[in-house]
Amino acid sequence: MKPSDENPESPIPPVSSLIARLRRRQLELALYGSIRASARLAERARRLGLRGDAPTGLDEPGDGLSQN
Repeated sequence: MKPSDENPESPIPPVSSLIARLRRRQLELALYGSIRASARLAERARRLGLRGDAPTGLDEPGDGLSQN
């Protein structure tokens, strides 16, 4: 038995609430990590001179990767 189930005024929240909070926090951290990773990739692409409107090939003139 969980203490919070026996006494509704107990300072310990129910286990299901703790699990839900943990899952929500994990999702927040994953999203934050994805945003930071995207920002790092965008910055790297900017430094290399890559543009978002470039054709599918990465080794074309003007993309920053060509050896021309």
